[in-house]
Amino acid sequence: MASESLSEFPDEILHKLCDPKTGIVTTSTFLPSISELRAYCHREWDKLTPRRVDDQAEEARRLYGPADVETPEEREARRAIIKQKFQELIAELKMTSAMNSMRK
Repeated sequence: MASESLSEFPDEILHKLCDPKTGIVTTSTFLPSISELRAYCHREWDKLTPRRVDDQAEEARRLYGPADVETPEEREARRAIIKQKFQELIAELKMTSAMNSMRK
């Protein structure tokens, strides 16, 4: 199970994980869990090539569940702004359409 869940990581990261001088054994007091192995690999991988923010956000959602960072008041304020901007866009399109039909 451990090897399957670590298969996504590049060989360079797996070598770092297993290194007896600098690997995970230097920070663990007992055999690390698969979760700890994966966390170590992700940290090392991020040092070499940071993952996209979307990947990190997806991992956080998977580990901790969905997070609603927007309060209901903030959500309503955002919706009001979007509605206003949408109405402005419709008005502008109508004006443009009227001007184009007058030119013909």
